[in-house]
Amino acid sequence: MSLRCCWYEPVEEPGTRMLLPGCMERVLDADADCTCPTTAEEIDRLKAEYADLASKAAGTSHAFSDLMSAVSAHRDAKAIFADADARTAAHADQVRDLS
Repeated sequence: MSLRCCWYEPVEEPGTRMLLPGCMERVLDADADCTCPTTAEEIDRLKAEYADLASKAAGTSHAFSDLMSAVSAHRDAKAIFADADARTAAHADQVRDLS
């Protein structure tokens, strides 16, 4: 979510308003029209982003399922899974050593 333009009235200076710009137009000129997205536009953008991510997640899930089916059907499935487990453990050790 992006910052939106808003006016702020400091408690220590009642009656004084300060602009907190959220768009470049108002950074450059406080009297310019605000170009910040409306709440409806932000919701539409987030819905589209969610739909895109959900689609990618579904595709990844199908690809993983297909891979697991192919490996499980392979005659060397046990060896392939054992090798994958060993590589995963080695990678986890490397990551742990970095922190």
